[in-house]
Amino acid sequence: MSQLRSTHAALHVPEILVSIGHHLPREDFLRAVLVCKSWNTILVPLLWHTLTIPQHWRVKMMEHNDTFIGFPDPSIFKTYAHMVRSLNCNNIDYHLHYLVPGCNQLTELEVVNLSMGTLPLLKLNTATLTSIKFKREYDERMKPFGILEFLKAMNECLFLDQLRLENFEVEGPLIDKRSHRGSGTQRRRTQHAEGREIFRSPEDIAASITVFYEIVQRLSRLELVRNVIRTPPPNRSQVFYRLRRLALLECTMSYRDQLQLVSQCQYLTHLRLEFKRDSEHLDPEELALIELDVNCPRITHLDLSWSTLQDQEIATLLRYIPRLISFRAQRTNVGEKTIQLLTGIHSKVKDQLWELDLIDARIMQSPWIQQLLCSCSGLRRFRATEMNAREIVNAAVTRALADPVPGSTELSSSSLSSSGSWVCFQLQELQLSIRGISSQSSFQDQILVYDQLSKLTQLQILSLGGNYMSTWLRTETLKLSLQNGFDQLCTLKELRMFNFSCMEHDLGMAEVEFMMEHWKKLRKVIGTIAIGPGYGEMGTKGTGGSGGSGSGRQPKVERHEIYIHRKWPLVQFCSTYMY
Repeated sequence: MSQLRSTHAALHVPEILVSIGHHLPREDFLRAVLVCKSWNTILVPLLWHTLTIPQHWRVKMMEHNDTFIGFPDPSIFKTYAHMVRSLNCNNIDYHLHYLVPGCNQLTELEVVNLSMGTLPLLKLNTATLTSIKFKREYDERMKPFGILEFLKAMNECLFLDQLRLENFEVEGPLIDKRSHRGSGTQRRRTQHAEGREIFRSPEDIAASITVFYEIVQRLSRLELVRNVIRTPPPNRSQVFYRLRRLALLECTMSYRDQLQLVSQCQYLTHLRLEFKRDSEHLDPEELALIELDVNCPRITHLDLSWSTLQDQEIATLLRYIPRLISFRAQRTNVGEKTIQLLTGIHSKVKDQLWELDLIDARIMQSPWIQQLLCSCSGLRRFRATEMNAREIVNAAVTRALADPVPGSTELSSSSLSSSGSWVCFQLQELQLSIRGISSQSSFQDQILVYDQLSKLTQLQILSLGGNYMSTWLRTETLKLSLQNGFDQLCTLKELRMFNFSCMEHDLGMAEVEFMMEHWKKLRKVIGTIAIGPGYGEMGTKGTGGSGGSGSGRQPKVERHEIYIHRKWPLVQFCSTYMY
């Protein structure tokens, strides 16, 4: 790439493509490379940097115009394989002849349906690998597998920093050996190609555990999913100084041993736990003995999403994480005990909490959401499924009654609207469906809700619709029309994304023009736009009838979406939920 000598020098096309190549769709970038062969020396390394062979892909030849074509071409791949730095592959046995020995400078390796065929590729890249993700299929767990060989190869990766293992059974499958004793074909099916049975010796298992924790010793990020290891570190005084992020998802290790492992990571900042065993519960006494608040004082991010812990257990765990600033609890049993811990008078967390995710929490109630938004003043991101608008209205009425306007005997709309109770004025992302606004609801109720939202002037993402996990259509929601108070949101000058998908609404072209006029930083709108009154069939203004002042001719565009895209090309409009 040529070096620019002044700020006024023109950029060459290859330089532009190198800068934006990672953001382009793969097909578009490939077309750009094929335009001019002289660009190849610049663009080809970027094109081959990341190679993804899709899941379940099989290299098959097909007949086309009496010639056989396929992907990838062996000769071309062997020429450029050394440029691949990141490889994502499914069932590597089908592609081994392409990958070895050409791919010898990998920094990232992700393999699904792991088999022994991956071992040569792993050994080939021990000098450069920094990130490894291995997943074994659950159905393959009873087949022989060289666990210790893989662990020793990973232990030779001196620059390994991130590791994710799924169904990678360090200690072998948890089964009864006597149930697999047999003779003839049945016994031969459980033997390794080299003659070893899947039932490993205690010495081999102990060696695997030792090597595994030696690898963990130099990692900064570790993710263990399902059947990986059942034994905690043999040396309880060992400290994993480098580990900053730890995820234990449905691990076979007991809850106590998982927390014991966590307590040995003194510099841990991000912790994700997925406890889903109904037969096991967190013991408060064991938690007190582990002393997470003393041994892991740096934990600031906790993710318990999809865990089946009860509300009391979650609250007990949170007491030992005093520096919490991010708490994710999607589809959990977060309830009154946890909410009280987060919002109580003596809570140290409520003013330091930046992120709170309660999407689809199983027993969540509207009053608790209102309590969180009225207490956690430091919130930057808040996500929940829904709340009733009456909580906002009642809070406004209550405060207006407590502090009425002097000289007035009635509750004026100004006194009500000025009594908003949310204190999270630094909020940058709000995902919340506000429901309970029926056709009989007063106009003033909607004004109060809009007024509360209008005070969140730092919002960059506002999602009032549904999400991919919840009910696809939400009724009795805000009308989203200028006639019902939508224009109060003109204060949201920082808004980048607005989502109103999966909800009833009256948002039409007039509201779109309002958004474009007041939300100058808006770049993405998610939801279906209605044409609305005052607009013609095609979504353009002033085409309502033939007797008007205009010519009466129909516009040339065939859909109002085309009109929107042409008038505001910098804003992406889409009708599906894409976060």
